[in-house]
Amino acid sequence: MLWGRLTVSLVGKGIEHARFRIAMIEDITERKNAESALRESEQNLRDSE
Repeated sequence: MLWGRLTVSLVGKGIEHARFRIAMIEDITERKNAESALRESEQNLRDSE
């Protein structure tokens, strides 16, 4: 599974007069996997107490 974060910005004077749209997609898969591993580790620690 891949995780991504989409960021979109308008360039111009307000929404009605936007001249450009800028979009960026960032791969956050590694961060999500690390968060999941941390939650699992914390749960294992609680279970062993």
